[in-house]
Amino acid sequence: MDDLKPLLAFAAVIKYGSMNAAGDKLGISPSAVSQHISRLERLYGVKLLYRNTRSMQPTEAGNQLAQYAIQLQQSALYAQNALESLKSEVSGTLRIAMISGLLDAEWFQAALRELVQTYPNVVPQLFIGDSVIDLKQERIDVAFRAGEGALNQGDLVAKRLATAQWTICAAPDYLANAEPITQPLDLLQHRWISSFRINQSLQRGDQIFMLQPTDYLYCNQLSGLRNCSLAGLGLSIQTDLEISGLLRKGLLQTVLPEWKLPTINLYAVLPYRVQSAKVRVWLDIVQQQLGGHGIF
Repeated sequence: MDDLKPLLAFAAVIKYGSMNAAGDKLGISPSAVSQHISRLERLYGVKLLYRNTRSMQPTEAGNQLAQYAIQLQQSALYAQNALESLKSEVSGTLRIAMISGLLDAEWFQAALRELVQTYPNVVPQLFIGDSVIDLKQERIDVAFRAGEGALNQGDLVAKRLATAQWTICAAPDYLANAEPITQPLDLLQHRWISSFRINQSLQRGDQIFMLQPTDYLYCNQLSGLRNCSLAGLGLSIQTDLEISGLLRKGLLQTVLPEWKLPTINLYAVLPYRVQSAKVRVWLDIVQQQLGGHGIF
């Protein structure tokens, strides 16, 4: 493989007729072209070019090598064109990894719909799960991850898309039949649905209340947690990224909205810094849909 540059230099000399012309096309000096040719001749022990002050002609060995070297040059050009096409054309399979809680979000569904309608040559593939996967090993193009843990892997690229607000919510039927909630202390009298042990601070102005409920219905998947909330099984903490549409439709209601929970960032995590056109277009659509649904 170390011979490729000299072979390409030799092909350019044959194609363009001189060291100077070959150097111009390759972006190197004529002396560098000459060094490449001399290296080939030393390496294989054959003379490739007859050279004098007026002309330069390939030897018999040079003529035999020329046909393969020119084919190599053409193949390299095809490879470059293919890569440029991948970088500029919005087409092909788009592998998207995401946490389950985002699948039903209105902004995500709207973004996915816009992608397939506007770019029919893009074929999305969704990989849904709440555990972290190896993006490079799974050939993922872009992953949606929440929290600062998305920034922990130094070989990945993370782009912040939005800041989400954690919200206490429940189904209207549950709230209508449960004990009233008028202050943070009342929250401890209710059943909670969660995928983690809740230890959160609620804040209203200078007031802070540490929320540490003990009555849990555990659900290990965010989408399942939402379904349990909609079924009226208790209180839950979810982000406006996930439930803004459900709140607007009245299927879920916020509880103690004047008491604020911390925020959390949503990131697009990318396996490589240089992105194809389909990834760039997809992220633009996602950003627009997030803004259109009031999430920034």
